[in-house]
Amino acid sequence: MQFPFTRIGIRLQVPSQSLLKNKMSTDWQDNSWQQEFLEMKAHKPKDIKLLMDGPRGLMDAMKLGSLHEEYKRLKKRQNNE
Repeated sequence: MQFPFTRIGIRLQVPSQSLLKNKMSTDWQDNSWQQEFLEMKAHKPKDIKLLMDGPRGLMDAMKLGSLHEEYKRLKKRQNNE
């Protein structure tokens, strides 16, 4: 792949296709963490509904992201014990 900047001495690195494929292999439909997280600890009713039904807007998606980060922290702590 040629870039217009190569003629002035700037060389850009293009990642290989295999690297891009590995980086972008997230399965967005994988909800198994949500079921596991529900069993890990007690949750507020609003959080339970969000984990079971999924996000309905931007704020729900942001809250679900924070719940996923909390799940990863708890999972890591469980694996270390």
